[in-house]
Amino acid sequence: MTAKNPPSFKRNEKIVQQNEEIRAVFVDRDGTLNFDRPGYVKSPDELEMIPGACEQIARMAEGYPLILVITNQSVVGRGIISEATLKEINEKLELEFYRRTGRKIDDIFYCPHKPDDNCECRKPKTKLIFDAARLYNLDLKGCVLVGDKRTDEEAAINAGCSYIGVGTNTTVITTRRRSEISA
Repeated sequence: MTAKNPPSFKRNEKIVQQNEEIRAVFVDRDGTLNFDRPGYVKSPDELEMIPGACEQIARMAEGYPLILVITNQSVVGRGIISEATLKEINEKLELEFYRRTGRKIDDIFYCPHKPDDNCECRKPKTKLIFDAARLYNLDLKGCVLVGDKRTDEEAAINAGCSYIGVGTNTTVITTRRRSEISA
């Protein structure tokens, strides 16, 4: 079987027409799409996808024009890996997601800071979500964040999104907060 290759991993810069608000599925990375490792994911070789997770996210995202990854990556701020290595890891994530679902991850937003840096972008703070909303003209009340940690849920609530929780390193849905999702 030949692996599918995506047409391009260029970001969707022209998906939004003027004055049109759209919906997106925000997805946490570690523990939601790939296994959360005790010593961090430090190379593309260490990125191991959770069986069925990509497919489940793609099903959840039916009817949503965008899939956007929102992830805390203190591994960079701690000096364990460089941003160039993080880019390589994320490129593998994008390729694996596409190969498994035929759908692209449209963008990846990450916080490189350590928890004690008190930045505005580390979940549960909302800067990454608001940056994505501005870039893609998102209707946050119509967006949903899928994650595995309390900080993911808090970020969704703080940004006005709905939340779907999954068990860490599984595809089992643990929490649904869908009351604000637009039909």
